[in-house]
Amino acid sequence: MRITDSMRYNTMVNNLNNSLSGYSEISEQIATQKKVNRASDDPVAATRILDIQRGKAANEQYKQNMGISTSWISATETTLYSAYDMLKTATGIAMGSMGADAVTREYAAANVQDIIDSMRSLANTKWGDRYLFSGTRQDTAPFTEAPTAATIGPVQTAGSNTFAGTVVSSGAYTGDANKTYAVKITTAGALGAATFKYSTDGGRTWNTNAPAPDLTTPADGIISLGDGMTLTFDDALGTKSFGENDVFYVNATAAGYYQGNDERLSLAINRGTVDEYSLTGAEVFTAAGAGGVDIFRTLYALKDALASDAVANTAGGTPVTAATLLKDIDGYTGYLNTDHLHLEGTDTDGNFVSDDSLTITDTTTMGDLLGRIESVFGDVTASIASDGKLNVADNSSGASLLAVQVGVRNANASLDATLQFNVGQTSLVDQQKSLSDRVADLQAAQKQILLNQAECGTRKAHLDVVKSNITAFDESLSSLLSEAQDANITELAMKMSLKEIALNTSYAIAAKLSNTSILNFLQ
Repeated sequence: MRITDSMRYNTMVNNLNNSLSGYSEISEQIATQKKVNRASDDPVAATRILDIQRGKAANEQYKQNMGISTSWISATETTLYSAYDMLKTATGIAMGSMGADAVTREYAAANVQDIIDSMRSLANTKWGDRYLFSGTRQDTAPFTEAPTAATIGPVQTAGSNTFAGTVVSSGAYTGDANKTYAVKITTAGALGAATFKYSTDGGRTWNTNAPAPDLTTPADGIISLGDGMTLTFDDALGTKSFGENDVFYVNATAAGYYQGNDERLSLAINRGTVDEYSLTGAEVFTAAGAGGVDIFRTLYALKDALASDAVANTAGGTPVTAATLLKDIDGYTGYLNTDHLHLEGTDTDGNFVSDDSLTITDTTTMGDLLGRIESVFGDVTASIASDGKLNVADNSSGASLLAVQVGVRNANASLDATLQFNVGQTSLVDQQKSLSDRVADLQAAQKQILLNQAECGTRKAHLDVVKSNITAFDESLSSLLSEAQDANITELAMKMSLKEIALNTSYAIAAKLSNTSILNFLQ
């Protein structure tokens, strides 16, 4: 076969290009210290490298989340230490005031008010721009200065909603905890055709009616969510119908001081693991649903008990639930806002009397009780004596037929016999006992704070373990990543040297070929 000059030159150029390509590839690997710089270098290795990098990125996010959780828990723990110290101070005031004179107790009551104000500031502590104890209601201060009535907030809608009609919330909230209700449209359409599901925890979980959680929207647009909650939708006769995944939220707040909710904040800290890192104000300061102590009610009760002598002579505005301590006489601690005072006996004409119309609430006063006695028992004057005893004077002429007994009926309408007392026989204000009861409540409150502190410690320890595991796993991924993509510089240097020799040889051969012609063979 005849070898032409063109063939020789093409072969020479190919050899040079191959040598240059190999030399450049090794040079790039040395420069980047990576043996895979693009997917085309090694598709299998590149895929593995991307998987490992995604795993490391996830681990980095988990570690950041754990850092946020740990900082939040530390801030919570510090706040709880301060709350515990305040409760110890309040306990000392209560114990030191037993047997003290009225003036001393007045000063003590003022100190307790300072503690109440400071405790409220602690309960409303922020970490960054978020409240520590509001649950997921991060824009709401968790505790108010005075107890509020139960409320149902306005409807809030998701920004992506397509529903163009109107929706209003209504009802009288009867729940005993603050909740965020949610309604989510699962099938688009008009009222009577669109389907929905609902949640009582802000969308964390949804109703699970068999065989599916979807319910059909009522044609009249009225959806009852329970606990007295109602949403009323109007889609303008179907012209402004629902879109799929439209979401509507409503915040409901139970009566009391707490305005946050019972939903803890959470973050992912590992694959498939979500960590709840916050404590709610309900569980820390009111122990809602846990049989614990409402710390603010306890402190207010202590303040009123300390000031009870002063209010005995001006009892008209004194709260029945605090200064008069009806709920704690004879050790009764089952007071609820559904309890009511029970009046029984005979009026000034000798007629039998039984009255259950005075419900005990946070705003019921001694004036209400005295006024009710005067209304029910005829021509009488009801008052509180200087020794704290209830007196009812019969203003009618002739022999008195008056007999008055006061008690408390529980929520189930049964009379609590331990709370019954007769006029002039039982003191409404038992200073020594009421302070002793407050001490017991304060000690229970301290224990409650300590339990929450312990939970903070447990969570931090758990996060330390998870972080250690994530760090170890991340180191393993780093080792695998290095194995998959890091270049062996020593090996590359040897290859570089060989490639350089090959390249120089190719250059030398090319130089000789460029000078070769037919004349060289004829000589």
